[in-house]
Amino acid sequence: MFKFGLEREKAMEEKLNNIRLICERSSSDADKRVEEVIQVLNDHRNGE
Repeated sequence: MFKFGLEREKAMEEKLNNIRLICERSSSDADKRVEEVIQVLNDHRNGE
């Protein structure tokens, strides 16, 4: 059980890092960045 918690925490940390990278891009297409962040969060919620 404890190992599963660590794996989930590591996966969330990786997803948060992906979100940070998406948000830091110098793209003027903010809507697309928001959609990508939402997709990362939905994937996490769905266990991917």
